[in-house]
Amino acid sequence: MDSNPSLPGLDDFLRSLERIFFAESEVKLVSGKTGENQLILNLRCRLSLLDVLYHFRKGNWGHCGNPECCSAENDHLKVQLENLQNRNTQPVDIEEVNLELEDVLIVVRSTGPGSIAGEIIRLFEALGEHYVHYTKGLQAIPYEIYIPVKESVSFASQPPSHHSADAFYNYWAVYYEDSVDARIYSLRQRQILAEDLFYSDSE
Repeated sequence: MDSNPSLPGLDDFLRSLERIFFAESEVKLVSGKTGENQLILNLRCRLSLLDVLYHFRKGNWGHCGNPECCSAENDHLKVQLENLQNRNTQPVDIEEVNLELEDVLIVVRSTGPGSIAGEIIRLFEALGEHYVHYTKGLQAIPYEIYIPVKESVSFASQPPSHHSADAFYNYWAVYYEDSVDARIYSLRQRQILAEDLFYSDSE
């Protein structure tokens, strides 16, 4: 792991993200098995989650500022990653994003090539849509949200796909101050599961 990578165009990439996410940034570089460059992005934003979701809905946070390019198909992070890729000969992708807000740490792990950049807009739409549910009716803000949780139970007939975009929208791990262990939030059921779910954050 390289804590001081020198990829061509990386400084411009980070400055752009800092501007659009109102954040300070750090990056680490991990070499993939086939030589690709995997980025771990740390973004520190001095806003609460509720403030971020408000500005996101207004189009002032996480978007390019141009309504014509603010879509899941052509969002700012995806465009900037493509620009970075164009300046490098080896593949470049995002393995993990750690967004440190005033009241919560949001950790997003890749589910496959291009998954984070391609889904970041939909992910924040989901964070807003499910806010009331994972905050227990606005009574408890988790101090960490881990996206996604991958089921470790193998199904003989139809194993779960860990490489599709849909994997982001099944289960999240949420951590609360009053609980030692993570709780599992089901997006489909819109509730925190009563029973523990065996899960893994690895492939």
